Amino acid sequence: MLRLVRIILFSLLCFHLSIGPALADKSWRERVQALAGTGAVMAADAEGRILIAINETKPLIPASILKIVTSAAALKFLGPDYRFITDFRVNADGDLYMTGRGDPYLVSEELALIANRLKARGLQSVRNIYLDDHYFSPGLVLQGTNRSFNPYDAYNGALCVNFNTIFVKIDNSGNVSSAEPQTPLTDFARKMALKSGLKGEVRLNLSDNPGTVSL
Repeated sequence: MLRLVRIILFSLLCFHLSIGPALADKSWRERVQALAGTGAVMAADAEGRILIAINETKPLIPASILKIVTSAAALKFLGPDYRFITDFRVNADGDLYMTGRGDPYLVSEELALIANRLKARGLQSVRNIYLDDHYFSPGLVLQGTNRSFNPYDAYNGALCVNFNTIFVKIDNSGNVSSAEPQTPLTDFARKMALKSGLKGEVRLNLSDNPGTVSL
């Protein structure tokens, strides 16, 4: 995994080294230093030899670059052919049971496809819907998560829809509508939108209270 991360980072480094005519007359180390600014850069070759290190021990918020490490870990431990499974079962009384196993891409568009597939298999009506999110430990809160409405602070769970967020429009009069046609606006989403105090098109997470995960 570390080797993959090094290759990705080195590729990004090589790309950045190729840009900027204003930097063309500097050595590659000076160019990296100029691009890094107050950030951090570290690159190694395939044998693990450090080629350059700038602020490598400086504590920084990783932001979206952390996705590189997350993706590398998923490829290593789950494999490229891994598929997340969400179970749908119906009993004789027409009750639908939905069991989640952490699918990160369970979004409105996928739910529409699932509904059509269930209908094609003979499901014409549903009496009750039961949601099971016990595949993950209850109250799962990742380190670094803050109490905010920001979508990147949304809590993880075994059965989260639309990344455990809502995308809404809030006008100056307090009217709330869905900002995406494929997702209907629920009463819960409307209350969360008004609670945020924000205006315009905003994406909010549905879990601003630590220890709880809202679907």
